[in-house]
Amino acid sequence: MNAFTLYQVIFLVGDAMHCNNALCLKHADLSGPASLLHVDVLTWNNLLIVILLGLSGLLILRLVLNSQRLKQEKHRKHKAESDLKSCSEKQLDMEASLDKRDKIISILSHDIKAPLGHVKAMADMLYASQELKSDDGKFLITGIRNGLTNSITILDNVLLWIKRENGMQILHPETLHAENCIKENVDMYRGMMSRKRQEAVLIIDPGKVITDPNVFSLALRNLLSNAVKFSPETSKIVVWGKIIGTDYQIKVCDQGQGLDEDAITRLMNKKEGFLKTGTSGERGNGMGLSLVMDFLEKQGSVLKVESTPGKGCCFYFEVPLA
Repeated sequence: MNAFTLYQVIFLVGDAMHCNNALCLKHADLSGPASLLHVDVLTWNNLLIVILLGLSGLLILRLVLNSQRLKQEKHRKHKAESDLKSCSEKQLDMEASLDKRDKIISILSHDIKAPLGHVKAMADMLYASQELKSDDGKFLITGIRNGLTNSITILDNVLLWIKRENGMQILHPETLHAENCIKENVDMYRGMMSRKRQEAVLIIDPGKVITDPNVFSLALRNLLSNAVKFSPETSKIVVWGKIIGTDYQIKVCDQGQGLDEDAITRLMNKKEGFLKTGTSGERGNGMGLSLVMDFLEKQGSVLKVESTPGKGCCFYFEVPLA
């Protein structure tokens, strides 16, 4: 029964009672005590009509409110279904984007980095070959090695930056021989050092460490690259590997211009960035040290610096011993 039907029923009942009242008034004897009884009956009938009409109004209001509530719920349900469909479509688009991202990272990691590594290995063999006696030949090979070393370092930085920005897992700690890793990374930069007639001095304690090999190499290569870049010709670059308590400290010291306190503060501020030209006009992109600090912090290490203006810089970090 809807609101209109209910109202009709109550109206008919009320109309019938009204007619009954009229008949009662028409045939009743309004003189004497009996008239009071007729008046009381009429009064109760009228009161009952008022009550019925009031209840009918409340019922109609309740039905109208229920109808509006049902419409609102239907609208919300339709909107929720529409939002769910939109979210599903966005999720599919996001998954497609992630697949493309993974393919790009795969291309950078294998299809570009691997050939660069092979070419550098051949350049290293040519440089070490006794058959290459010409100074011009050695100069060209040195230039090739330097370019490849820089390209590989930059590519590693970009790959790790992409992985970091996309929230990908980048830390996989392993047990490493610290002295071997240090020597391998220093050897990568001997060509750059020879071009500026710089000398690498290694003071390394043997020891096993627990660290992510990519992060370890990334940090050391960036520190070596900066040391070569900001050191003058014929200077020395000292690489330390020392056991300090339960940690192993890696330190790279140069004989460059050094940094004052303000420059150190800006350099160690990852958000601000710090660019400086090398002693032979080399330019950086400001990405290397920021990545080094970020990745070292992720594995519980901190990059630190000691410097005196005019006397060079020492950058160092520590990793736990195995």
